[in-house]
Amino acid sequence: MDDFTGDYACRQMSFHLETRARVAGQFRPLRTSPITLNAITVRDEQPQDEAFLFELFSSTRQAELDAWGWPPELRSNWLQLQFRASQGHHTTFPHAEFQIVLLDGVKAGRLILQRTPAELQLVDLALLPQHRNAGIGAALLQRIFGEAAATKKPLRLQVFKTNRAVRFYQRLGFVPTGETELHFEMEWRAPVAPILEPVMPDAVKTPWQFDVARLQADLSRMVADEFLPHFNTANYQGDWSAVPLRAIGGRTDHIYPDPAAKNKFADTPLLARCDYIREVLATLQCPLQAVRFLRLKAGSLIKEHRDHELGFEDGEVRLHIPVRTNPEVEFVLNQIRVIMNEGDCWYLNVNQPHRVANRGATDRIHLVIDCVVNEWLRNVLLTAAVEAKKTAGG
Repeated sequence: MDDFTGDYACRQMSFHLETRARVAGQFRPLRTSPITLNAITVRDEQPQDEAFLFELFSSTRQAELDAWGWPPELRSNWLQLQFRASQGHHTTFPHAEFQIVLLDGVKAGRLILQRTPAELQLVDLALLPQHRNAGIGAALLQRIFGEAAATKKPLRLQVFKTNRAVRFYQRLGFVPTGETELHFEMEWRAPVAPILEPVMPDAVKTPWQFDVARLQADLSRMVADEFLPHFNTANYQGDWSAVPLRAIGGRTDHIYPDPAAKNKFADTPLLARCDYIREVLATLQCPLQAVRFLRLKAGSLIKEHRDHELGFEDGEVRLHIPVRTNPEVEFVLNQIRVIMNEGDCWYLNVNQPHRVANRGATDRIHLVIDCVVNEWLRNVLLTAAVEAKKTAGG
């Protein structure tokens, strides 16, 4: 077996956040999350892992089976057949390392990596549903990126065209190199020269100033029962609710941006009432994800928490436009209070710990927009960050 940056030969990978390499934005900073990334290790697959591997394989095909609407017995037979076929990887990739991913010693996923003189090939990377979107896959790939960079080899993979992991790989710097009827072929290469990713502050006021009266006029077109209680009930006290203007499948009854959903984000019928907000969204020359009014009623509070994959370095950001607020609203981001006025537009790195308390007598309502970072938005935010530093005398 090739040496995998030292400790890999011992079959135990410890992920040290302080020593992460960052090259031209391809080596993304790992987010601190409720999971301690230092607890991720791997070991060789063993015969007694078969039941776990079947559970893992089944979990990756549930959305597909739900779409087909098959009865349980037919699902079970199909999964058994497909699982046995997938075990052919051992024959197809005889020199690959087949490993079980452990989180605090408990089985969480599978990693198959093959090395050849010309390339590294990621044959499979899968995690159980409860461990997805927590930084584990990114942490595993960061270590492989280090090997690819050190050996000057490309890291290649195939991914089903319908798999939402396509976007995940794109965020980490994989680019398409070809396709088959069912798969995209993708590749990651280390840049020739190291260039550090620009640092973006946790809070940046953008140059946009929107018309408060028109924002409030659009808000007034929403009726009380169109505000849906926020799904994360453990994170707040009082009333925290949302009106979805863009949502997965364009649904007005669903505010959770489910990463496993097959439908794309689309305008909801409620956005059609909001002439000015449609103008606001048209000024953003970047792909839009969820858009919603978020209301924190007077006397309510949002407890300190973190969101995930919603920072500049992740390739997706959250913009806040206060529509109604009051001086007694206290928004604290990474231990610093951020004061946002009506009509302002702010980038906030909500990967960092943040909390909100509405101590005033009126509701606090923001228009919240999740955007994919493209070159246009990147330039806007970096320019705003530079100007803010100049204003502050930095």
